[in-house]
Amino acid sequence: GPLTQTDPCHSKAIDCQVSDWTDWDECDRTCGSGQTHRARQISRFPQHGGELCPEVLLQTKGCNKGPCNVRDCLLSGWADWTPCSSSCGAGMQSRHREVVRERGEGGVGCSQELGETRECEDQVACGIKDCLMTEWSNWGECSVSCGGGYRKRARELTQLPDVGGQTCSGEVLEQIDPCGLSDCNMTCIDGTWGDWSAWAPCSVSCEGGTTFRTREVATSANKCGREPEGLARQEKLCNVGTPCHETQDCVFDDWSMWSNCSAKCNGVKKRSRTVAHYGSGEGSFCQGALHETFPCHPGIGEEVPKECAPAPDVDCMLSEWEGWSTCSATCGGGQHIRSRSVVQHPKNQGKPCDRALSEMHECARNSCSGPAAVDCEFGDWEDWQPCSKCDGERKRVRKILTYAMNGGRSCTDFESEEVQQCPRTCDEPTFCAWSHWNTWSICSTNCGTGGKRYRTRKLGLAGTAENSTGDSLVGGSHENRERYQVLYEDFKELQDPKLHEMALAFFAGGFFLLAGLVVLRGFSNASRTPMAQTFRRLPSEVMFPGPRTSARITEALSHPDPDEALEPMLE
Repeated sequence: GPLTQTDPCHSKAIDCQVSDWTDWDECDRTCGSGQTHRARQISRFPQHGGELCPEVLLQTKGCNKGPCNVRDCLLSGWADWTPCSSSCGAGMQSRHREVVRERGEGGVGCSQELGETRECEDQVACGIKDCLMTEWSNWGECSVSCGGGYRKRARELTQLPDVGGQTCSGEVLEQIDPCGLSDCNMTCIDGTWGDWSAWAPCSVSCEGGTTFRTREVATSANKCGREPEGLARQEKLCNVGTPCHETQDCVFDDWSMWSNCSAKCNGVKKRSRTVAHYGSGEGSFCQGALHETFPCHPGIGEEVPKECAPAPDVDCMLSEWEGWSTCSATCGGGQHIRSRSVVQHPKNQGKPCDRALSEMHECARNSCSGPAAVDCEFGDWEDWQPCSKCDGERKRVRKILTYAMNGGRSCTDFESEEVQQCPRTCDEPTFCAWSHWNTWSICSTNCGTGGKRYRTRKLGLAGTAENSTGDSLVGGSHENRERYQVLYEDFKELQDPKLHEMALAFFAGGFFLLAGLVVLRGFSNASRTPMAQTFRRLPSEVMFPGPRTSARITEALSHPDPDEALEPMLE
């Protein structure tokens, strides 16, 4: 325990004493979060070890926390009702309104509807409605890139049938198609461009035109390859610094001599000039006065003649400019003129008439002579170029036979090229097929014999093994082909026994005579068959065709009229 203790003596402990809290004073702000205060005071301090005074003698708290500018949400008025969704039968119409002002801090938000719908009134009854569907959508992406997958396309119902209308039964809303059939280990082939063509002639011969060059797809990209990169057509400016006419400035003739003064007192004198050569090309235009007037009796700075009575000064007064006249020429250089007249001649020391009475401007600078205008002329469309990719695009062009000259109609890019989707996809099989025959050409002669005419067709890609005309892929007439094939088979039938007998004769020399009899007997039997008799009538070059004859037969089969080409060889 403590060794010593102390205790007051002769005095009693007095505690601290404070007053009550004052009322909260007025808030220092009316809005936007202010403060208010209240306080208390020490009325008696502690003595002789009494209870100490509290530490807080002043308190502060927030007040008027609401925002100063309260903005509630504000809506616009209702718009007009929209037209009915259908012209007959049941339908709906709607109207809407918008938020004009959003709520601010402490404001009330928008809780009302922004749109309303209602059933149309006074609608007339509709007639019979059939089931209607949208067009098929585009095919979607294939589920796989290789190894076999599928793709989809769909359509939707746009109108249900009424009683008595055509129903939607049996209509397919979704289709599935195979795709991605290529081998996953296939080699990717990128597309490549061919060489650029030569630059085309400039579109104009002077004062700036354009020229172009093109290139075609040399190698089409397969499914996994990339299309050729770069442009198929390039353009550039040409003949930019070449003027269409020789450059020459306008030249005036010299001024004429001043005329005599128009009066002995306060008169005017005149002079004029003409255009010696009009400007052309990049030369300067003719601009300036053709007539001038000048005061006389007295002139500028001269004294008034003695015989002229003194009078007040009168300034020169000119009329307003008249309108420009029509150009004096339609080509080769001309002029249009405007003029004005002297309304008041000057007198005494008045302001003189020293400004131009006429002005001219040059016009019709185009050349009068020259060839007639030639319009652009295109040739026939060429064959479609290879596709940029198996499922990309292809293009065909037509050459420009005649370029525009002498102000004729220019060639436009859109008239020389056509682009369309490649007629095949990457996964579907394609075949070579003949197109329709073109019409027969005009006969090469008007009378007599020996005239010829021809027709052509083209070989292209098709989705089936038969083309639109029903001909086989090989095309052409089958009659001569079948005749040649039968003759060839007969030849083989006759040739095989002969070779067989010759082999037996070679290996069985001892039985040569017997083998010879067998060969003679075989030829004797074969000679009595109708096919052999037909074969004997063939030329030897057809029976045993060499390289040149085989080439002739192949060329004849690819002729537009194989019958006509093979007939001379079968006679």
